[in-house]
Formats: sequence, C-alpha cells, structure tokens
Amino acid sequence: MADPILTVTELRKTYGGVTAVDDVSLDVLPGEIHAVIGPNGAGKTTLVSLLGGAIPADAGSIRFQDRLITNLPSYKRARLGIARSFQITSIFHELSVLDNVALATQAGQGRAYFKMWRPARGDDRLSGPAMAALETVGLAEAALRRAGDMSHGEHRQLEIAMALATSPELLLLDEPMAGMGVEESARMVTLIGQLTARHAILLVEHDMDAVFALADRITVMVYGQAIRTGTPDEIRADAAVQQAYLGEEGVGDA
Repeated sequence: MADPILTVTELRKTYGGVTAVDDVSLDVLPGEIHAVIGPNGAGKTTLVSLLGGAIPADAGSIRFQDRLITNLPSYKRARLGIARSFQITSIFHELSVLDNVALATQAGQGRAYFKMWRPARGDDRLSGPAMAALETVGLAEAALRRAGDMSHGEHRQLEIAMALATSPELLLLDEPMAGMGVEESARMVTLIGQLTARHAILLVEHDMDAVFALADRITVMVYGQAIRTGTPDEIRADAAVQQAYLGEEGVGDA
C-alpha cells in the first residue's frame, strides 16, 4: 500500500466550552477519495478548515507528503499542493469564467503582481492552465461568460476548476453537491470520480448516494469525534454508525 499523502493525528479544535474537533485521526492515500460524513454540527467543516489552514489547531498534527504543516498558513499549504473548495461558492461574479480561473492560477503560482487594467486571461502563463482546468470540469465553452450569469451547479464546477488551477495534489471538497438538483449532482459525481486519476480527495458531503458511489473509504464524525473509518460496505454494516447517523433503515433514510 502507498504511503498516505495526508496524515492527521489527534487533531483538536475547541471554541470556548465546545470541542468542535475532538482528537481526530485519519489519513488520505494517493488517488483515493476519503469521505467524511456526519450530522450537522459534527465538526466536518471545522476539520476541513483545519486541514486547509483557515483556522489554527489547538492540538494534534497534520502531515502532508511527510512534511509537518500543522502551523503553516493556508497560502503556504496551497503552494505545497492543497486546494480547497467551500460550502458557499467564492467566485468573482462580475468577471468572466476564464478570468476567475486565471486569477486562481496566478495565486497558485505565487505571483505578487496584479495588473488591474488588464484581464488575467491576457497573460498566456495564466490563461493556458486556466483553460486546461475549465476543460477538465466541462466549462471550456463557457470561458468568456460572465460568472454571475451561470447556474448554481456551474458555479460549483467553476470553483473546482479554480482549485484545480493551483495544480494541487490534494483536493479538500466541502459539500460540492450542496444545493444541487438531481441532474447537477449526477454530473458532479461523474466529475469528482474522474479527478482521482490525478488528485487525492478528502470529501465532505451530505448526499449519501454520492458518498457511497464515490468513496474508497469513509470516516464518520459525531460530536467532533471520528467514531469509525472503513470501506463503504463496512460503514453501511456498522451498528454504531447506523445508530449515530445513518439510521436503522440504512443509507437511504439518512
């Protein structure tokens, strides 16, 4: 078995008297989709924020490609190869689709300059990787559209393209199917499944059909604790997981 690309050991985050992430340990293997599931308030998004560097950990450690990154700021983690998407899309609505991704490319390359009078797509060093990312997510034909005119599902695709433009080794995807209809969710499941050819993925998602269709392994969080990690079949069959989250009738009733 390959060594993990990400190793989390006894990670903890407390807000006042509430422990949002309680000594969580898990790892992500190269080319793997490792899903994190759990009820609202379980600590999933806090965990992703800790991994991405948006908030500091109170205790524990995070290693990425065998490098200790627990105290690194988010921009340094991004340059090492970690990219995150958010529950709420974070795009520039007034800019074109291509310009949004080109700006993400620029950030990923660590460039300090930004010419306000010139669209980012005017720089071939940015537009080339940006178009490649748009082709990956199926938005190449929409490159010159205004981002604010796109559908919610297309916004989610665009945000993943922006993450891909930073050339990540690990994608942290936080609720990529949130707010989507059935057809949009199906397209997103297909896209995420294709990304594992080049990227490891940690996936936080409430859509259990999507999780069980995509995940190689699943970690279940409840009240900030990781109560079980296993394959989809192991998680489906686990009595403690059924009681805590999935429901006595199984995944379909989650």
